[in-house]
Amino acid sequence: MRFLITAFAAMAFSSVAHAHYLWIEPAGDVLMVRFGEIQEKVRETEEGHLKSVAGPTATLAKDGAFKAVELKRVKDGFAFPSSGMGATIAEGGFGVMDRSKSGKGFSKLEYFARFTDATARPTPTQVLDIVPTDNNKVRLTLNGKPVPDSKITFVGLDLAEVPLTTDTNGEAAVPISGAGLYVVDAMVTDASTGTFKDKAYDSKLYRSTLAILKR
Repeated sequence: MRFLITAFAAMAFSSVAHAHYLWIEPAGDVLMVRFGEIQEKVRETEEGHLKSVAGPTATLAKDGAFKAVELKRVKDGFAFPSSGMGATIAEGGFGVMDRSKSGKGFSKLEYFARFTDATARPTPTQVLDIVPTDNNKVRLTLNGKPVPDSKITFVGLDLAEVPLTTDTNGEAAVPISGAGLYVVDAMVTDASTGTFKDKAYDSKLYRSTLAILKR
């Protein structure tokens, strides 16, 4: 019975981890890393699935450069030491997810997130990265190279989801209008094999978000 309960819990978390993502948003005088789904108004807490997030590595823009910072674990996310108009996080502590029922084998989960001002034009620095470009567009890159014909999701101020597809340059136009926070979410599978905590995987499943603040 204990094995069945453990197996069920593992499958349940795999489903949640696959649906949820990490993003960065302003919260008072600091930036916060959230785990959940902003369009569903879900922000996990330590009493829920947030406890399964090991703790992201982070950078914060300061004096024109991104510098490594320590995050503080709190009950509803991870707090940056201060606010800023640019930040990134990476989380590689998630385990290997069984996707064999969909014919995709086993995938190691890795998550990334970026926060930026709408006027900024940051250079991609993360494995899977999304950055704003000119003319209300964003660019999706994998290891610095554009990812064409990839499905991404745009979440507007009303929290409605808009499905988009990147073009040959890895870009997609996003309907940014009024002031507020917008989120772009992307997921890409990479054919990288390996072992994580003694469990083999057939690929890596990368998920990345870009939070854009228009003032």
